[in-house]
Amino acid sequence: PVKKDDEAFEISIPLEETPHLDPQLFYSLSPSRGSFEVKDADGVLCRYKKILGTFQKLKSMSRAFEHHRVDRNTVALTTPIAELLIVAPEKLAEVGEFDPSKERLLEYSRRCFLALDDETLKKVQALKKSKLLLPITYRFKR
Repeated sequence: PVKKDDEAFEISIPLEETPHLDPQLFYSLSPSRGSFEVKDADGVLCRYKKILGTFQKLKSMSRAFEHHRVDRNTVALTTPIAELLIVAPEKLAEVGEFDPSKERLLEYSRRCFLALDDETLKKVQALKKSKLLLPITYRFKR
């Protein structure tokens, strides 16, 4: 005699009926997402990629910023650094290395922005349209 508790039940859910991951659930399941101070170009790139990945999952920039506890303007100010590193890393030699003892990260970001030529900007815009980069506007003017 088999006890009812020992029986194995198998439930199959058709693929089209599988539940979609709710963004609110995504927030609660995520590992520690504590914010940290970014001090160099590598830190900017790392933060940018994390936010980009979250944006691609949640389809909302404001939610992605909220998820990582980063202000939108903070990211907007350092976006040129990340985009230059992703789209045109060869131009980094033209900009030079970031030296925290001589300049602020914001000043380095401005130099990176000025190093983005028309061709590179077109590549960046194309990647933004295809959601491979954050569709965020710069806080700098030429």
